[in-house]
Amino acid sequence: MIRSERIGNLTAGAGGKQRRIRFWDTESQHLNKLGYICRQREKLTNAEREITLKFRHRDRHVSQDRDMGAVGGVQAKTKFEEDIKKPFISLYSFSTTADVEDEQPFRRLGDVGSLFPDLRDRIGAADSDRAMVAVNDFVVRELVLEKAFLALDRAPTADAECAIVVWYRIGGDAEQPVAVEFSYRYGNKEEEYAGAMAARASDAFTALQGLSHWLDPSDLTKTELVYGKGHGD
Repeated sequence: MIRSERIGNLTAGAGGKQRRIRFWDTESQHLNKLGYICRQREKLTNAEREITLKFRHRDRHVSQDRDMGAVGGVQAKTKFEEDIKKPFISLYSFSTTADVEDEQPFRRLGDVGSLFPDLRDRIGAADSDRAMVAVNDFVVRELVLEKAFLALDRAPTADAECAIVVWYRIGGDAEQPVAVEFSYRYGNKEEEYAGAMAARASDAFTALQGLSHWLDPSDLTKTELVYGKGHGD
């Protein structure tokens, strides 16, 4: 699988090289039905943990119409991004990532609203006591290979950071990945993207889709693996 990513307003933070990934939701997936994804990442080297609440929508203005702030004095970072899936489908994501200490930071759906207040009214009081579970009991070890770049523009210089993301299901074959993704991202805090730079990024994305000897055009995205087919990432 491949994807291109444009970062706007705030730059994305760097992640660890190896980490454990799980997604939290209720049994009936209340958050996902509202367009939210709640993801936990845990570094395997020092057990540092972080929670990301992400809202996604195909319309940029709908995605931006959220207060993604976190409360409680936690360290947090927020970003707005455009994820481009093959063949060229955009999803706009607004997300905040906060550091956490607990192995399972959310026991109930209302606990998510306690950290991300804008979500509280969208959940509704009747559902706030619903238990949180790992989505489909799907937990993976993630390996991130990075530090390669694509030159998208030379004046001014614009390099897209590339990464290969490999998922191994915990409890499964430790040597056989369940997903491998190649992605690249480029960003501008003022969202001033030159036409030539955007065109080169698009050309690179189109060219990658033609590499049929290593790309499976029918493969699922990472989120589709977790939630089931029909969800993008």
